[in-house]
Amino acid sequence: MKSRRALLFPETLAVLTEAEGSRVRLVDFLDRRVLFADGVLARELLAALDGGEPGPLLASLGRLGGSIVRARGTASSPLTAQAALRLQGFDTLFLELTLQCTERCVHCYAAAGPERRERLSRETCLELLEDAAALGFRRVQFTGGDALLVPYLERLLETGQRLGFEMREVFTNGQLLDEARLSSLAEHGASFAFSLYAAEPAIHDAITRVPGSHARTCDAIRRACARGLEVRAAVVELEQNAGQVEAAMALARSLGAEVSRAGASHAVGRGSFLEPRAQVPIGQDVEPQEPEGQHGCAREGAGNYGVLCVAGDGSVFPCVFNREDRLGRVPDRRLRDIVAAPELQAGQVEAAEFLREVRRRLQCASCQCTAWALRAAKENESAPWD
Repeated sequence: MKSRRALLFPETLAVLTEAEGSRVRLVDFLDRRVLFADGVLARELLAALDGGEPGPLLASLGRLGGSIVRARGTASSPLTAQAALRLQGFDTLFLELTLQCTERCVHCYAAAGPERRERLSRETCLELLEDAAALGFRRVQFTGGDALLVPYLERLLETGQRLGFEMREVFTNGQLLDEARLSSLAEHGASFAFSLYAAEPAIHDAITRVPGSHARTCDAIRRACARGLEVRAAVVELEQNAGQVEAAMALARSLGAEVSRAGASHAVGRGSFLEPRAQVPIGQDVEPQEPEGQHGCAREGAGNYGVLCVAGDGSVFPCVFNREDRLGRVPDRRLRDIVAAPELQAGQVEAAEFLREVRRRLQCASCQCTAWALRAAKENESAPWD
């Protein structure tokens, strides 16, 4: 008798994918390990996950064993595509309002630029916010391209506030953030996020490929902070700004922003040339590394890790960096319907190999977990799950 179920632990984001007879397969996305257990250990695992007393062999699993013990009795959810997307609950919806941008950054995951014309309509965005609120999303980031190029941004902020989103963040390079627009957005409860690549203007401008962009971005950060608004500045590590990251973070702090840093390991869009800086072999016991000041796509300490991205052409993806697992498209289908029944291509899932592949493409453990679980759910959708 074969049974399958998924347990998505808040601490390890591990997925129990299969128990066949006395053999258990456990996929741990924070340690990047695939563990197979049989015999006594398999029985101890299953008993502990069902709420029973932990056996002595669980101690051999180290940190993962401790997490399983702490999670025992946690209700398991069927390994469905919806569960893979939701994880412990939805947190942030990323809305790429347009793919048009005033900059053309060398690593842009969305391949945005001045020549792009794709844009989500106001009506589509309003429907997306309604559906996201009903699905339990708590935060929304209006991004792009550059969100400031959309004339109905204030209407979207107002709607997000009415629907109860805790965070309504505008991600922008600040090139178009004059005093009039800043005042208008501030009145509608906007917070802001910027990217700053270097303390030295020439290096920043070389990455954005727009002369003078460093001065305008720094000025926008300073003015937004001076109004007492919540402002984040992310410093992405690239070959082009090697040796500049710490100075850039110090500059952003001096302007008043909350600062985070991230490794450029997202091989997508114009960043397809990027690769992770360090490959950790499957099976090696290591401490996971997350971007400083942020837990992957979801805010640190939020408790919920489920995210979605709606691209400027209407495509819905599991995260901003996963452009391979297309779930559907708006407005052809409502977001609520896409989440309930995403369009996925069936494919054979080989756990260890696929973990290596998602590590190449995706940085945070929650997005790796979702990508793997989506494939597993599609492969096994016709099989009964306990």
